[in-house]
Amino acid sequence: MKSLSKLCDAGDWFDPEFDRIIRTELEEQPRLHRKQWEFAQIFRALRTLGLLRADARGLSMGGGVERLLYALARRVRHLTVTDLYESASGWEGARTDDPDRFVKASAPFPIDHSRVSARRMDMRALEFADGTFDFCYSSCALEHIGTYDDFLTHLREVRRVLKDDGVYVLTTEFHYGDDIIPVPNNYYFSSGFLAELIGTASLEAVGGGDSSLWPHALNTPLPSNLSDLCAHPANGITDRLLASTPHVQLLTGGLPFTSLSVVLTKAASGASTGILPMAGLEETRRFIEAGVRSWKAFVERTRFDLDPFGLFRNRPTRETPRLATLGGDDTLFHTGYVWLGCRARSITVELDTWPADAGNAEIEIRVHRQPVRCPDVVSCDAQVAVAVRGREHLRVNLSLATDEACSYAVLGKLTAGACWASGVSVQVSGG
Repeated sequence: MKSLSKLCDAGDWFDPEFDRIIRTELEEQPRLHRKQWEFAQIFRALRTLGLLRADARGLSMGGGVERLLYALARRVRHLTVTDLYESASGWEGARTDDPDRFVKASAPFPIDHSRVSARRMDMRALEFADGTFDFCYSSCALEHIGTYDDFLTHLREVRRVLKDDGVYVLTTEFHYGDDIIPVPNNYYFSSGFLAELIGTASLEAVGGGDSSLWPHALNTPLPSNLSDLCAHPANGITDRLLASTPHVQLLTGGLPFTSLSVVLTKAASGASTGILPMAGLEETRRFIEAGVRSWKAFVERTRFDLDPFGLFRNRPTRETPRLATLGGDDTLFHTGYVWLGCRARSITVELDTWPADAGNAEIEIRVHRQPVRCPDVVSCDAQVAVAVRGREHLRVNLSLATDEACSYAVLGKLTAGACWASGVSVQVSGG
């Protein structure tokens, strides 16, 4: 078995013990999804290190009502679960004013409720005495809590509340480049950044880090928002295929990332080398970079029908009429941000529109650019204003020269009056 501090690898699903954990402990069917990998990998690390025992006390941070916490609670004396629980939370898994009752009521399989309790708590300020826990864990939570000082504060808090022989198992989002991708509220870490951060917190990785990957098509990078490129689910076939597509090695824009597990203990000397060196990283980078080049060549020669409602939390069907009003919801449609490589593209938008009252309306069809490394800096690359005077079918064409450092979205905004729209389609083809 590879090191416990390792990259998400499609080959792990073919390991009998990994398969057993998924089927028996998590009580799920195996599927090539990095979130399932994170849960199974954390469970495997804790079991391998002998921490899933009848007298162990554990701490889950950012745990929500994730399936893993219930699997662990069955194997230890007590698991304390923390998260920023509140009724207005943007995350459904933390939306409650009564965390303890919410967590216990959400169990996906029977557990002993006396073995688990939940509290609202910030990962950067753990309200526990020094040396309280045998283990702590978090699943892709660290990268969401702020910037470097926040990450360091969190790690030092975990070090404080762990027993001297305690272990912290975390998973986080890992970028294959030498630099980080500092997306607000969702960092993509590099090996060097994590090594420096972990060392500064006086923690060390158990057995170092392993970044070798099975060189298989299942580990080929795919867009994390692949559904945004698939607007025509014929009889549900596309949705069904997407559900079984590997979600292991992913692209944000054209930048590859995956999940990384790190198993940490207190550094005996008060300093550590973090997770470096990570064995096999250069060879893995070459494999991943070849996959990125292959995807880039594909998107640059392919015509796409974008999901016109990719950025909507609740995606309507394209046949459902949508009303846009000034001062209210003025967005008729908005695709997700998709990476299109680097070449000239033609964009065709079609929709049926009609005024909502006796007056005329006007909408703008726009193309927005979003730099992958600075997603908050959105600009308009192209736009066309269209008057809506009666019921009609509109067809709008725009030209675009794409930049491989950016992703693009197509949207329709009401700029005057009020109108309805339905039957929206957004097509991207070669320039």
